[in-house]
Amino acid sequence: QRAMAALLAHGSGRAMAANITDLGGATLDLAGGQYLISAPLVIPPFFGNAQIVRGTLRASNNFPGDKWLVMIGNSSCQPLLPSGKPDVQNSCNEFINLSEMLFDAGHVAAGGVYVAKTMGATIGPSAFFTGFNQVGIRIDAGHEVMIQQTWLAEFYWSEQADRKKSSKSIGIQINGNDHYLTDVILFDFSRTGVEVNGAANVLLNVHTWNGGGTGIAVNSYQTRLMGCYLDFNKLVIRNPSQTVVEDSFFLETNALLTTDHDEAF
Repeated sequence: QRAMAALLAHGSGRAMAANITDLGGATLDLAGGQYLISAPLVIPPFFGNAQIVRGTLRASNNFPGDKWLVMIGNSSCQPLLPSGKPDVQNSCNEFINLSEMLFDAGHVAAGGVYVAKTMGATIGPSAFFTGFNQVGIRIDAGHEVMIQQTWLAEFYWSEQADRKKSSKSIGIQINGNDHYLTDVILFDFSRTGVEVNGAANVLLNVHTWNGGGTGIAVNSYQTRLMGCYLDFNKLVIRNPSQTVVEDSFFLETNALLTTDHDEAF
């Protein structure tokens, strides 16, 4: 927590959009170390241009079960324009990057990374998530969060099968618009690989062999899936509208289109 305080104190004297403090590229470099933490590393609203890199974060046994190892922003922030009027972009953090890291939630924490109302965050390259009880990476609102070259599984495939039966885990949950997943692997095991609950998101080269039955669940319109690999896990699209699925491979599985309405497609 002292290291995070030092990171947030590293202001450049400049501001980004919506009065976001520009931290000038401040970097928390874990230098290949492993850190057992009992509380999240938090980047609060209205900070940007910073990164955490090169190491492992693990949840201790007394880590809060409803928190993520790293938490960026929060969903209740209210950005304002210089005029004092609400900023319709509605982002309170900007350009926060996490790379070359392993996030082990230890089957204690909710997940690895939570990002809320943030524009231009990047997770990866070379990021690995395991042990999440709820969601490995959760994105709420914001714009253009990019997840790239990242691996996720609640359990390793070699762990006991009976521990997986009651799991409701999700590898990546997108609750917002205009986010990007590129070169992402959801491996065995998570109950659902990727869940998309916002419009205009892009999934490119996403491979799901998560073992939970549903590889990708799309619950919103204007979603684009390109070059994805559904590997013994189905693609489920609810109320499909302006949805693109192209150049994708289905191995021993299928796409399922469902509707909440009485009329047929």
